[in-house]
Amino acid sequence: EIDGFFWVGGLPTPGIADLAETIDVRLLPVEQDWVNAVNERYSHAYRPADVPAGTYGLDAAVTTLAVPNYLVTAGSTPPGVVHDLVAGLFAARTTLAADVPAAALLDRRSAIFTGPVPLHPGAEQYYRDLRR
Repeated sequence: EIDGFFWVGGLPTPGIADLAETIDVRLLPVEQDWVNAVNERYSHAYRPADVPAGTYGLDAAVTTLAVPNYLVTAGSTPPGVVHDLVAGLFAARTTLAADVPAAALLDRRSAIFTGPVPLHPGAEQYYRDLRR
């Protein structure tokens, strides 16, 4: 028997998805003030994010604390290469989601926020190009 537990993992986490097929799963929200408290004490790298409705049979989205994933390259990588890689990643996200469901959640509006890691100039150019 399990009354409750904490876990960290990508969405959907296979073990949680398997559990949700046999029992109702309820996720408790992690409020913004909790995220702020964790960031003050640790690395300032956490952010609020939603577990989307439908995940694990949820009727509505639930806000939680997320650890962002970063695509990292050397500062010496040519800007054009990084620009094209970022553009290709967003263009292929639906295809990628067939194997990595979290890829469907990749969002240009939030992906630009990489602090404390700076954006590569090629990635900056990709986002500037979107505004034109």
